[in-house]
Amino acid sequence: MDGANGITECPLALGQSETYTFLETQYGTTWYHSHHSRQYGDGLWGTIVIDEPSSANWDIDLGVLPVQDWFYDISETIMYRLVRAQIRNQPVANNILINGTTVNSAGGGVYHGNTIEKPTGFMSSQAGCSANSVTNAVSVFSYEGANNTMPSDRIRNNAPPTSDCVDPNSDLIPWVPLNVSSNETIPQSSRLDVGFAVVQNSSSQTQTLVQWTLDSTATVAEWHHPTLQYVRGGTSAYPRSMNLINLPTKNQWSFWVIQAQVNSITPPPQAHSTHLHGHDF
Repeated sequence: MDGANGITECPLALGQSETYTFLETQYGTTWYHSHHSRQYGDGLWGTIVIDEPSSANWDIDLGVLPVQDWFYDISETIMYRLVRAQIRNQPVANNILINGTTVNSAGGGVYHGNTIEKPTGFMSSQAGCSANSVTNAVSVFSYEGANNTMPSDRIRNNAPPTSDCVDPNSDLIPWVPLNVSSNETIPQSSRLDVGFAVVQNSSSQTQTLVQWTLDSTATVAEWHHPTLQYVRGGTSAYPRSMNLINLPTKNQWSFWVIQAQVNSITPPPQAHSTHLHGHDF
């Protein structure tokens, strides 16, 4: 299931709605978000839990606890500054929300809180990294019957001295492994370079537009004519602006190496969250 504009469907117009009916082939915790423009950056997203046998013992299900960066400017304002190079580096978020709430620097807002019954099993925490002016995301956990006194500032400001932005891939063990054949090779055509294009104004010699490129070109998604509409119509005459890549054989593993262009005149200034859509992972 995927609702990426210009890929699987047209965007929903104001006042329209759509109901998705889909077969779950995997279980666990995931999320949904808008694919139109940058709406999910303004909060148009939510969590999904698909129940099945648990991979660990626990006493009480406290539900999902989402953590997110939060900008005080709306995404349209930030994107306007980015594409015109008014922001030269990764935008810095103003705060970190836990379950949609937190306290700001002026003392407004409230911390998210959970009340825990005794005895309990265990709680797992997840660390992450981002460009954020707040170094320590805070949420309050208290035992049932305890007072509601807020933790001291010393406890609330105990962020680690450095952030670890490296995923511990070597320590991750999947509960349901999907093994890839070890004798497969990666053809040269499966290498996609991620670039960073800066368009300059010829008269003023100023940067006026910034583009992320994949395989040396940007992608133009046709909202009124998504990719699946071409497939349904039985045509493979895709416009070059769609930057579409055809896979040679269905129902087989496909290998891709996605890397920053090392020879690029303007290499990407920061990591880009390249990811796939419309696939069963």
